[in-house]
Amino acid sequence: MPDARPNSTDAAEDRAKDETANRNLASISPFFIVKDLQVSISYYIERFGFQLDFQGPEGDPYYAGVSRDGIGIMLKAILPETARGEPDPARPDPMRVLTQIRAGELLCALGPDGSAW
Repeated sequence: MPDARPNSTDAAEDRAKDETANRNLASISPFFIVKDLQVSISYYIERFGFQLDFQGPEGDPYYAGVSRDGIGIMLKAILPETARGEPDPARPDPMRVLTQIRAGELLCALGPDGSAW
C-alpha cells in the first residue's frame, strides 16, 4: 500500500511557498517611460517630495531614479516615435537583415557605427 503522507521535501517547499506568498512587500521600483526627463524629475521632487538618486549618462541623461520613504521610481525618456513602436532610423530593420542573412546576401549585420550588433 502506498504511503499517504506527503514527501517531506514537498511539504517543506509548500511551507516556503506559503510563507513567501504571505509576506508584505518592503519596496517596489517601477520603471516609467516619460516624455521629458527633467520635467518628470522636477514633478516628483516638487509635488511628492522625492529625492533624485541618480541620472545618466553624464552629459545627455535619459534615465534617472527618484525615491522617497523606501519607494523608488525609475524614469526613462524616449523619443515619441520610439514609444509608439515605430522603427528607429539609426538601426536597420531586423526582419530585412534576417532575410538577407538567410539568402546569403549578408554575412554580418553592422550597426550604424560599423560595429556588429
